[in-house]
This record gives sequence, structure tokens and C-alpha cells, in this order.
Amino acid sequence: MGSLRIVGGALRGRRISIPARVTYRPTGERTREALFDILGPSLDGARFLDAFCGTGAIGLEGLSRGAERALFIDEDPEAIASLASLTEAWKVADRARALCLGLPEGLLSSGVGDQAPFSVIFADPPYGTAQLGPFLSAVASRSLLAPTGRLIVERDRRDPLEVAPVGLEHRRTARYGGSCLDFYEPIG
Repeated sequence: MGSLRIVGGALRGRRISIPARVTYRPTGERTREALFDILGPSLDGARFLDAFCGTGAIGLEGLSRGAERALFIDEDPEAIASLASLTEAWKVADRARALCLGLPEGLLSSGVGDQAPFSVIFADPPYGTAQLGPFLSAVASRSLLAPTGRLIVERDRRDPLEVAPVGLEHRRTARYGGSCLDFYEPIG
């Protein structure tokens, strides 16, 4: 069993255990740190959606660095149960909600829409799957992103950049090792 470390904020230094059976690939520490350096003070009071959350490290880092609330979504019931236990143990459960939903169809759930709009949406679907395009379209069509919000997606650097759906604009790509972070913002 391995672990991930929260790298900044009020929960800095706390560790998230990763069970040996895990088949997903958590976002690396260097990439997480770079992401949150980019987001900076925009996290203060933010509503954060961590989609395809796995361990929940991204959303927990967001809470640690000042996000008001975080919604975690993953289709793995064990990951969601583990995350719910962790938020209780870390005393942030009042600011966190974990839902076991498939994506992108889970974005239609009232449990998601009730917490929108989100200041930050982070999506890290499994590499090499065709889930990213439908996810971007669902976010845009459901108006889940706040007018000044940011949508960040992590992808394998060998995978092509997804064309932004109507309502979103690609702003930049940052590369970290074998991963890319693509930043999208609402148009208008």
C-alpha cells in the first residue's frame, strides 16, 4: 500500500493511503503542486468538483488550500467509501460530499446540480478512454462552471487535446512529465 501527501494548506503533510488493489493512477505530487500554484488565491471560498476523483487527493488539496466546499465523484464505491471515512477523520466532512456516480452521465444527478455552479472543476478520467469529450460537453451543457470558473482536465501527453465544446474556451496547456493539464474557461 502506498500513500499520497497533501502538499499545502491547512491539511499539509497528511497522507492518503492507496490500497494495493487500486487500478487508477493518482495525479502525481509534482503535478498537484503545480496545479495549485496556478490556481493560487482563486481557491478562497471556492466550490470545487473533483471528477473521476479516485483517492480524492485533488479535492482534498483544494479544501486544504481554502475551498469552501468540495464534491467528489467516482464510479468506484470503495474509493467513495474510503474518501467519506477520510473526510470524517480529517474533520472536513461538513465541507465535503462524495458521490458514487458514473461520468459523464452522473453530472445529470440532482446531487451535482444542487451544488453548482463550481469555481473549479478538475477531471482526471482514465488515460486512453474516450470519456473526456462527453464530460466536457456535459459540463458546458449543464452550466456547471461558474462564469469566472476554471475547468482543468488531466490527460496523457500522447492523447490529443479535446476540442472545447460550445460555451468553453481552451486557455492553456501545462505539461508535467507524461501528463498534461488543459485549462478551459467559460466564454462570455
